[in-house]
Amino acid sequence: MKKGFTLVEMIATLVILSIVAVIVTPNIYVSIKDYKNRLFETQMDNIKQAAKNWAVDNVDKLPDSSQKALAVTISDLQNDGYIEANLKNPRDGGVFDDSSVFVLITCDYIEDETSNLASNYKYDYEVYENVEDYIKKQAVLYAKKNKITSNTSITVAELKTNNYISNKIIYENASELVVPNNTIVIAVTTSEDSKTGDTIYEYSAKIG
Repeated sequence: MKKGFTLVEMIATLVILSIVAVIVTPNIYVSIKDYKNRLFETQMDNIKQAAKNWAVDNVDKLPDSSQKALAVTISDLQNDGYIEANLKNPRDGGVFDDSSVFVLITCDYIEDETSNLASNYKYDYEVYENVEDYIKKQAVLYAKKNKITSNTSITVAELKTNNYISNKIIYENASELVVPNNTIVIAVTTSEDSKTGDTIYEYSAKIG
């Protein structure tokens, strides 16, 4: 005659399942988050490529000096047929804000005495979620390049003076993208390289 589970056995089974769930659930969450982040970066790359395609057809609108930059929004790219409408944001399952996300096109004029260059104008393309994202990323870039070793603050005006933020940014319709003169708090964390023992610096930024 078959015997059923005793109360003690059932409780023990539930305890074991609970322990497994506690161990497995965070790993699943991390995996899902990493997957969404990878999809997000892929979408951002797609937006950047769309802006490059747009630039090929709109050379006359590109900046011609390092003193100004051009912001091309998702809305611009969608209206001109370079990217699909209602582009999905994998991080939150919604759609990208087509008026906030923009590709910043900057220009670097390179002197060439030999005349070997096909063009002296070299362009860089970076995509940002909004103006705040632009400010924070440029502040982190500043910290990395200047090898900042402790928490510090910097203003947008200082980032402009040091050529990390463009002095003038215009949209395709010629209106200006205003970058407020915020103060940015740069946080520095350190860790040790397990192989070399060298100190590794990591940076994050927030609007102060």
